[in-house]
Amino acid sequence: MLTVKVRDGTPLNRTSLCHSCKWAHVMKGYRANDEAVRCSAVYPTMRVPFSVRECTEYFDRNHPTKKEMEDTAWILLTKRIERHLGFVKADEYRRVHGNDADIVP
Repeated sequence: MLTVKVRDGTPLNRTSLCHSCKWAHVMKGYRANDEAVRCSAVYPTMRVPFSVRECTEYFDRNHPTKKEMEDTAWILLTKRIERHLGFVKADEYRRVHGNDADIVP
């Protein structure tokens, strides 16, 4: 008997890369075959007639951009120049804020 191995063959039942891409507009119907995908990474936007495995313009919509991370980042300011940013020990905190400071263990 002859055994044939096919490498990098056509995968079955794989989801398209477009489903998680920021540039894709995916519309699904009630049936399994009811799906329309438009790609806005190219101009003019184009209809994608097949499931995409690789794309050079892929941008994962589940990961924030550098700009989005910068917008949500905390900006830490100190009252005095010689004061350091970051975590301090309880003794240091009491020295700065007084002995009546609330410290949660």
